Amino acid sequence: MGWAALQKHHTTNDERRTTNDERRTTNDERRTTNDERRTTNDERRRKTNDDEQTIRYDDDDDDNDDDDDNDDSTSALYRFLRLF
Repeated sequence: MGWAALQKHHTTNDERRTTNDERRTTNDERRTTNDERRTTNDERRRKTNDDEQTIRYDDDDDDNDDDDDNDDSTSALYRFLRLF
């Protein structure tokens, strides 16, 4: 291999290495973006779960109650059914 061919060979290898480094950087950026997206999704799920677990009961709200019987068992059943 002549000197010019050897120089071209080294240049080609350097360009290939640069391209590989750029590809790795792009992949790292993509992984970072995916991690950020996962974190955002996890935070949103946690907030949704927290919101679902915070249920407010209004004992004065009888709009959906067919009868006016307010004994403890009926109220407990009513509150349980409101979860669904």
